Amino acid sequence: MNTHEQILQMVKDGTISVEEGAKLLNAVDPQAPEARPARKSGERMIRVLVDSEDGDRVRVNLPMSLVKLGLDLSNQFNVNGKPIDLGGLDLNKLLATIDDDLNGEIATIDNANGDKVRIIVD
Repeated sequence: MNTHEQILQMVKDGTISVEEGAKLLNAVDPQAPEARPARKSGERMIRVLVDSEDGDRVRVNLPMSLVKLGLDLSNQFNVNGKPIDLGGLDLNKLLATIDDDLNGEIATIDNANGDKVRIIVD
């Protein structure tokens, strides 16, 4: 049994989720078409796509509900006894804006080395 079949078998057996299986498949075969994890109908996603000049690819797909949970938890953390300084950025307000009406590619970063980062909301 090859690696792809092993991953699919783990999904079938319930050992890993469909989302985890998609991540593993993308990791073992970065040239394969991008797998999108299953999601609840109508749930918003934030996608971060990174392509390096060296050929590295990173794909992060986060449901908006998970991002909001992370923000709620981050409000409770501090570094060396001090709250995390976000330079006046209100993450809850930003997320509310994204959740309400932003859609599509919201940021593209290309550096001089040929690396590219894209952030997409859908």
